[in-house]
Amino acid sequence: RLLWGIVGDLFGFRCAMLCLCGSQAFLFLTLPHCIDASMYGVWLCGIMFCVGGNYSLFPLACASYFGEVNVGSNYGFLFFAQSVSMLLGPTISGEVLARYSPDILCYIVCAFTFLAAL
Repeated sequence: RLLWGIVGDLFGFRCAMLCLCGSQAFLFLTLPHCIDASMYGVWLCGIMFCVGGNYSLFPLACASYFGEVNVGSNYGFLFFAQSVSMLLGPTISGEVLARYSPDILCYIVCAFTFLAAL
């Protein structure tokens, strides 16, 4: 989180979020091609590094869009909105895995991450 916060402060949250989403999309795109357990572990650490970056960049985005005075209440709503994806994500992922291969799930997540970067 610290590194993403520094990048967000230096270059703005838009640039940092673009780098974060691009990195995460790349990691999900290449995850099915990991050749051994150690490479798989490094890729998962990279994905979690990007997930943690969201928690440092979202307050910057809230402050930029809604002003520093309203950051607390708006970040609370933004943080609460993530709970919807935390509830629906495993359910949808389970359905995709039941019908398709894990590679397809990685490609779907990659596509949505790439769309978020746009």
